[in-house]
Amino acid sequence: MDETSKKGGHPVEHLSRRYGYLAFALALVSFVSIQRGIVVGNGWYIATFVSLWCTGAAALLFLGYEENDPTCFSKHEDGRLPAISWIVFLPYLIPLWTRQIILTTMSQENRNDKLMDGVFIGRRPTRPRDIPSETTVCVDLAAEFPASRTELRYGGRYVSFPILEASFRSCDALIACIDLLPESGLYIHCAQGHGRTGFFSCALLLRRGTVKNLPEAEALVTRVRPGVKLRKAQREFLLAHEAALQIS
Repeated sequence: MDETSKKGGHPVEHLSRRYGYLAFALALVSFVSIQRGIVVGNGWYIATFVSLWCTGAAALLFLGYEENDPTCFSKHEDGRLPAISWIVFLPYLIPLWTRQIILTTMSQENRNDKLMDGVFIGRRPTRPRDIPSETTVCVDLAAEFPASRTELRYGGRYVSFPILEASFRSCDALIACIDLLPESGLYIHCAQGHGRTGFFSCALLLRRGTVKNLPEAEALVTRVRPGVKLRKAQREFLLAHEAALQIS
């Protein structure tokens, strides 16, 4: 469990609750499907397998979000998802990829924006020009997406710092990651470049003393990329740890 979730409340309670209800509903469907399979057989066995598969995926998502565990997808440091994760979470990944493709295709938003000299923020890169040419480090914040083919072929350094959707990481982990990054040449992204990208960017600005406080950081990030919107838990986290993030 992320140590911050113990100290600062549950960051993704709405999502853990959503997957918990879904797992329960799917478990009921599985039970009915099993009963029908015993009586009728045939296609009900296939339906039972599918419903149990979906139930298991929803249950694991519930546990992951309940514990605020960014490693629940087992994403490797190089950005790859292991085969077992693809298999287990496929019922979740199919609609996730569909949603991502639709949002990316329909969005009129820039794929990336310049936050300040040497630092760019944006969405998950899917083509070479999505990563600004002057960047040398790509910071991937999406826990649920593997590194894109563009990132795997990227000539610069790739950094995976997974954060669950609408959530955050512990203050120590956040500081450790930021302090290892170069001063310039950064491209920071999550899925669409909104919540987690905004959260990490605000933390970066505070840590480097570019801004004096969180309101200044949030104003700068949203001015550069208007689609950025910090979730309540993310803002509360940054406010609670604002002093710790700043170098005295």
